[in-house]
Amino acid sequence: MGQSIRSTLGALIVFGGLAACLFWAVQPVQGESWIWVGRIISLGIVIIAGALLIYSKMLKNKAPDLLAKVCPNYFERNGLCFAIVPEVIGGQSKISIYYQNRYEHACETVVWLAPTKVAFKDVSELPEFKVKIACEGGEFGKMFCDFGLPLHFKSEAILWNVAASTKYPGGRGKLLRLRDGLRVGTEAKISAGQELLRFIGAIAHFHSEKPARIYIKFPEQMFSFPHLGEWKQETIWKFNAANLNSQKLA
Repeated sequence: MGQSIRSTLGALIVFGGLAACLFWAVQPVQGESWIWVGRIISLGIVIIAGALLIYSKMLKNKAPDLLAKVCPNYFERNGLCFAIVPEVIGGQSKISIYYQNRYEHACETVVWLAPTKVAFKDVSELPEFKVKIACEGGEFGKMFCDFGLPLHFKSEAILWNVAASTKYPGGRGKLLRLRDGLRVGTEAKISAGQELLRFIGAIAHFHSEKPARIYIKFPEQMFSFPHLGEWKQETIWKFNAANLNSQKLA
């Protein structure tokens, strides 16, 4: 059970408890059965949400949260968690996407990263990333490529839209890791009309599908001349489904 679901259950307990207190504080008048209906429903919400929260606390991870060691706050799309990290390795600047699959079966994911237009800032020179990730169940690894930025972006935090799509060709299988990430939408670019819907929050489904946003402050070494190399994949850790233990690559 993911962290977002646990938070929702906690909120239900709080609001259900407040509602129960209000209903029980009101003395029903003969014929006003709605008060008893409110009492029963509010208590039922508290009891069911509390039971589910206790059950979730009893569940244990079958795979470690290795992604949190790289980035405490990461994104997710339907079971594949990922974090975008600028790095300098051996004097070479790189952009890395660390990922970890929460389920036991293999998945295929596409991650989009697009610069966000803000007032008085031209981001047309910045690239858009579209990275395909194929990984096994529970796998932790990264996609990376050489990356440089124009000098005039130096010392600036750049705002990006983040989106992804994930599918499990053979089904998800068992949940290996409980914690989820910040859910991202499926499109890195959204129209002005979608921006308006995002602002007013009128449609709940769209709210869950909007791209996330992240400010990235790149290391000084990444600013020289703009370039983008070929994406490469590195598997850092694998999950051994045979005995529900982990196996580190040699």
